[in-house]
Amino acid sequence: MGTIHTLESVAGVELTDVIYRKDGSVARVTLNRPEVLNAFTYRTQQQLRAVWKDMDADDSIRVAILNGNGRAFCAGVDMREETVLSHGEFHSDGVVYFDLDHYSKPIIAAIHGAAVAGGLSLALGADVLIAAKGTRMGYPQTRWGFMAGGEGQVRFYHLVPYLVRWYMMSGELFTAEEAYRLGMVLEVVPQDRLLERADELARKLLQCSPLAVRYTKESLVVVEGVPTYEGYRRSRHVANRYYATEDYRESVQAFLEKRKPSFKGR
Repeated sequence: MGTIHTLESVAGVELTDVIYRKDGSVARVTLNRPEVLNAFTYRTQQQLRAVWKDMDADDSIRVAILNGNGRAFCAGVDMREETVLSHGEFHSDGVVYFDLDHYSKPIIAAIHGAAVAGGLSLALGADVLIAAKGTRMGYPQTRWGFMAGGEGQVRFYHLVPYLVRWYMMSGELFTAEEAYRLGMVLEVVPQDRLLERADELARKLLQCSPLAVRYTKESLVVVEGVPTYEGYRRSRHVANRYYATEDYRESVQAFLEKRKPSFKGR
C-alpha cells in the first residue's frame, strides 16, 4: 500500500515482542513470540500499548491490522509471568491491553490457529475481526484451574449473552465457523488468504472519509451498553462535533456538485 517502514522502538520502548510496520496509511502490528504461540507477558502489553498510542497519534495512519506470527494468533497470558500480569495489567489512564476502543482509528484483527483466553479478549477488542478456517477460540481457563473472568468476559457477554456462561464455565473451545454463526467474526477465510483479505478490508476503509470513520467509531463506542435515549444523547454530542469539521462541509459540497470529495482530515 506504500513504502514500508519498520520501527524498532516507540517512545523509548524497544519492540522485541511486537513487529510494528507503517505501510502507507496502514499500521501493521504483529505479535511476535511464536515459540510460545504469542502468549504475552507484561513486557508485551507495554509494547502493544506504546504501538497503539503511536498509531493513534500519527495522522498519516488511518487503519491498523493486527495479527500473530507463527502457528497461532495468541494463546493468552504467558503463565510464567502470571503474578506480574495480575498486578500490572492496569495503567494510570485505565487502558488495558485489549481496550482497543480507547484508540480512535479502526483496527482489524486477522486471527488464525488459536485465539484463547486473553488472546481472544485482544481479538474481540478490535473493530473488525476475521478468522482463518479452523481457528480455535474460547476461554479454557477453568480447565486449567483458573477463573475465567475479568474484563474479557464483558465484551464476550455482549456478543453471545445466552451462550457465554456455558463457554466460560466449561472452558469449551469453538471454531471460527461457529464464531461466524454467532456473529462474532465478519468473515472466515482460508488461512493463505487471511492477510490478503485484511488488506482488502483496510483498502475499503481507506476509501472512506477518515474523520467520518473515526467519529463513527467513537459514536459506536459511547452508545455501547447504555439505554436507548442515553445512547442517542451521547451519539448526538459526537455527531455535533463531526458536523463542525471541514471534511463534513466538503462532503456536503461534493455531493451537491456531483464530484468526488477531497478530504483533509480536519
